[in-house]
Amino acid sequence: MLASFTDGILIGVIDVASELVSLLEAAVITDVTGGRFSGHLDLVRANRFAVNVLGFSIAVVGRQIHSVYRTSALNANCADFVVPDDMIS
Repeated sequence: MLASFTDGILIGVIDVASELVSLLEAAVITDVTGGRFSGHLDLVRANRFAVNVLGFSIAVVGRQIHSVYRTSALNANCADFVVPDDMIS
């Protein structure tokens, strides 16, 4: 998904057990059927992921990664709700 994404925000989810990373397009309004969510809490409300997950977001501008945000409500067990560096690099 990252390679074909032009501009916007992607919501990232790391399944800690399998180390699988999922990316979903962020949206102003959540559309569960369309797979677009306004934030990590909407993913929880929609039961899209198991409980042992971590969250992050990526800002993409002109098909390039502009910023990576490591904070998420999913990261309650991490210091300051921040995904550890070694899980993102």
